[in-house]
Amino acid sequence: MKYFLLILILIPLCGITQNTKETDSLLKIYNSLPDNNDKLDTLDKLYYSVLYNNPKLAKQYAFNMLELATELKETEEIGYANFNIGTSFRQLGQKDSATFYWKKAKPIFEKNNIVHGVTLVNSAYASLALENGNHDLALQLTKKNINLRETDNDTISVGLSYSFMGIIYRQKGDFKLALDYCFKALKLLDDPERQLEKADVLSEIARIEGDLANYDNAIKFHKEAATVYRAKNDKNFLAQSLSNLGDNYNRLEVYDKAEKTLNEALMLAREVTNPVIEGFALKQLGTTYMGLNQTEKSLNYLKQAMNVGEKQDRVLDVIQASYLISQNYNGNNNTAMALKYVNKAIHLSDSVNIPLNLLNSLELRSLIYKKRSQFQLALEDHTRFKFIQDSLYVIEKSKQIEELKTIYETEKKELQIAQQETEISLLEQEAQVNKLQRILLGGGLLLSILLFGLGYYAIRQKMKRNQLEKERVKAELDFKKKELTTHALHLAKKNEVLENLKQQAKAFKATSTENKGYQELIKTINFDQHDDRNWENFTQYFEQVHKDFSTNVKSKYPEVTKNELRFMALLKMNMSSKEIATILNISADGVKKARQRLRKKMDLTPQDSLENAVLAI
Repeated sequence: MKYFLLILILIPLCGITQNTKETDSLLKIYNSLPDNNDKLDTLDKLYYSVLYNNPKLAKQYAFNMLELATELKETEEIGYANFNIGTSFRQLGQKDSATFYWKKAKPIFEKNNIVHGVTLVNSAYASLALENGNHDLALQLTKKNINLRETDNDTISVGLSYSFMGIIYRQKGDFKLALDYCFKALKLLDDPERQLEKADVLSEIARIEGDLANYDNAIKFHKEAATVYRAKNDKNFLAQSLSNLGDNYNRLEVYDKAEKTLNEALMLAREVTNPVIEGFALKQLGTTYMGLNQTEKSLNYLKQAMNVGEKQDRVLDVIQASYLISQNYNGNNNTAMALKYVNKAIHLSDSVNIPLNLLNSLELRSLIYKKRSQFQLALEDHTRFKFIQDSLYVIEKSKQIEELKTIYETEKKELQIAQQETEISLLEQEAQVNKLQRILLGGGLLLSILLFGLGYYAIRQKMKRNQLEKERVKAELDFKKKELTTHALHLAKKNEVLENLKQQAKAFKATSTENKGYQELIKTINFDQHDDRNWENFTQYFEQVHKDFSTNVKSKYPEVTKNELRFMALLKMNMSSKEIATILNISADGVKKARQRLRKKMDLTPQDSLENAVLAI
């Protein structure tokens, strides 16, 4: 039976204990077997026993497996052997060679309907996609795996896939979803036999806690995971866990513990030949010595980290190392070298479209230019920095709005379930009445007495049904009111963000020679600010809560325009003048003029309250 492997961007999730005794035992068995399927299975186990501690030896076992599987004409094993070869190349940082062998494995698995093999290759490609910043592809491949594994009722594999979903959403910056998936994974992996997999999920939760600046919690989870890895002699995982632990010590400025932890992580990463973890540990050591004001040591480690990233074609690692080197030089007033490295970070961030890293690098370069008295260039970088910052703010708000929609969709489903439960309750009560009626019909002499009781019972049940119906209608109305308010506030926030973004775009246009896309951006913002579809949705929600309001207004005040009707709807909701101005995209003076025009059309005296008049409709 094949061992399950889910490849991740930094650490593969694998439940196989890697220790020398196990490997030696397997090697003795392998050497004593003739060329048959048992020998193939032993080669596969040998491969996994050394994969993360000695990927070069693992690669040799995988090639031996391919040779024997080809000789025995075992198609399925040929597929797994190719996959294993690709994975060993992946561990050695040779991504092109890894992809070559995975491409040979996948059609074998698909043609022979080997679901396990297909999910392995999907996981491998998802890992590379995530490493290259392609979150959508990584999500798509992982969701495919979850669907395939749920069909097979393979809860362990689903749990591991949930954990990987957590990693993807963490890197996307959606920490709530990341934690949700990690806790789902923990629930499915809650088994004494799955300590390693559970430790992997704990490590991921620790990373999320670190990203949320909950460093003490992050350290606690990393230590818990590291204890398991150390007990299982899992050097690869231990190196990764220690690297992240050192990162959190750096953030808390506990540099003595960071130095000790990161040096052990670096030693382990080099021992198991894992360049990804090696690069991360080097970068963190550079950060440690920067905090200790040991400039030469810091630059030495950061430049090593950058070189490792360039050799492995890990653009994000190169960007981060270049940024830190520039920061280091700038702190020591070597602005020429600082400019050289920050330019590299900006160029790479632009080329792979990583806005957050670009944002940080632009801010740093603006400070460097200011220190060099190149004020015009400093202003241009600062303006571009603000523009990107506001754009990211819009994206973040969009995420929050989508999350809000999800919450309300969930509430809507819960309301529907509650309504169904109410209907079921009513049906059950009716069934009880019918049953009682049948009993009474056969009751003979006691019929008249029982009929009186039945009548009383039926009246009580009808009252209960009416009460339940009232509660259902009230709950539905409360939900619609909440939905309406949320939609109105969404309109207000959207217009506020778009207006701010437009002002920043105009400022950027005024100070920059770059005209590309400016008019299109303004056109898009203006269109979205005046998009009637948003109002159509708002009107639907409003009419569900305030039935016939528009009809009554038009009947009573036929001269009221469509825009004035919108104004009255917002007054009906007790919106403030500031909120109304933002939602309607008008100024404070515009609100005052609108109120005056409306009072005139409604024929109100100075003593009459416009709000009370609208609320009375």
